[in-house]
Amino acid sequence: MKPTTRQGRKTSTDSHSGDRAMSLMFALQSLAHDTGYAIDHDDLNAALGLSWMTTAVPDEDDLARWQMYARDAFVIPAGRLFGMTIRDIHPPEAARGLNGLPEFAQHFDASYRPLVVRALEHDQSVLAWQGWPGDQAMMWGIITTTCDEGIGLAGRVPWPTAARTCEAEHESHVPSPSAQACRQYDTVILDRPPVQLYVVETITPTQPDRDELLDIVLAHAGQILDNALMKHFSVLAGPAAYDAWIASVRDEQASGADYSDLVEGHRQMGTSVLAGHRSAIRFLERQLTLTMAIKRSLIETLMDKCQIIVTSISHSLDAAANDAWTSTAAGRTKVVDPITRARVAANEMLTALESQARGS
Repeated sequence: MKPTTRQGRKTSTDSHSGDRAMSLMFALQSLAHDTGYAIDHDDLNAALGLSWMTTAVPDEDDLARWQMYARDAFVIPAGRLFGMTIRDIHPPEAARGLNGLPEFAQHFDASYRPLVVRALEHDQSVLAWQGWPGDQAMMWGIITTTCDEGIGLAGRVPWPTAARTCEAEHESHVPSPSAQACRQYDTVILDRPPVQLYVVETITPTQPDRDELLDIVLAHAGQILDNALMKHFSVLAGPAAYDAWIASVRDEQASGADYSDLVEGHRQMGTSVLAGHRSAIRFLERQLTLTMAIKRSLIETLMDKCQIIVTSISHSLDAAANDAWTSTAAGRTKVVDPITRARVAANEMLTALESQARGS
């Protein structure tokens, strides 16, 4: 790993960077900015696995929430790449079903609040999933202080549409190279205990070695596409997630109140998958000129498959532009067929990654 200068590297932007499913990435970028450096949007997305992550949650009825789960699957090794020492307060398995337990608030106060307070006393920020109010409820944020309101903890949820740009950027009318980091966020009070917590113990401004970054990205992509997230996070990923997505859209029982939920859930699911894979394409494009020839064929294959996924999901969203698509089998088929093509491309990516791993 290479220590970076204070100025860091320029961050890239994404037309769908307001996707709530990217909130963990924005939280880490915000922490890096606090320490005086910038982390590239696409590098961090890829290292976290968010670029490749299509997820489905068997016990979550709301399709719109599926992409919010398991975003922290690789937060500890990804953070390490960029100079962050991150420690989990409890493993992902321990967070299963916590939000639905009436006694969880008491358990949080007894077991987890003291750990959070101790971290804050040592000037360590705490990453928190869920517990934030309103439309930020399922997002990742940063606990930074105690307070007398809500559950007694507050912080910020770094997300572009919730931000106020800094004075210099506003006055110049030109976005700065680190425009995302430049944004300022209002303090948000948690109204429920978060179900997952990580302490960011130390931050040393660092940019990863390019080969090391690519190796870890490919390893994480392979695990995601091979559905390895099920063991610790109870979510489906890769081709298995596309199967669940297709089944959800084909479900003819969705009517009445479920009708609007399915329409909005599909839109949010598709928008999130698009944002991730567009980020993946940008990341991979850079690797073509930076990596060894032996991996260029794999990178080109992954780029091609990501582009198929982007094109296919875009077609699915276009077919779903008329909200009446759920009312007929033909309408559902027009929405499903492109998802099926995306599923094939995801499976082909997995095959290419497995072939590369066997040959290395």
